[in-house]
Amino acid sequence: GFTTDKDQLPVEAVAFLKKNQVKGKVLNHMDFGGYLMADYTEQVFIDGRMDVLPEGFFKKYYESLTVRNRLKRLLDEYNPDMVIFPYVKAY
Repeated sequence: GFTTDKDQLPVEAVAFLKKNQVKGKVLNHMDFGGYLMADYTEQVFIDGRMDVLPEGFFKKYYESLTVRNRLKRLLDEYNPDMVIFPYVKAY
C-alpha cells in the first residue's frame, strides 16, 4: 500500500500547518519539494525538477547547504515566513 514516511518527510509539520491554517512564504529543502507540492497549498521554494531550475538559483541553494553561513545569506535574501528543512541536514 501507499504510506508516507514520517522519518523522511515533514508529515507532522505539514499536518500542523494545515490544521492551524498557517500560510506564508516557504523556504524548503529540495528533498521535501515534491511532498510539499502534493500535500500543502503554499508555493514551494525548490523541488527536484532540475530541468526547470535556473542555474544561478540552484547554485545559491546548493551553496546554502555546503558553504558556511550561506544558509543565512539565503534566508536574508528570500525572507521566508517558514523554513522546512530536515533537522539532521541543517547546520
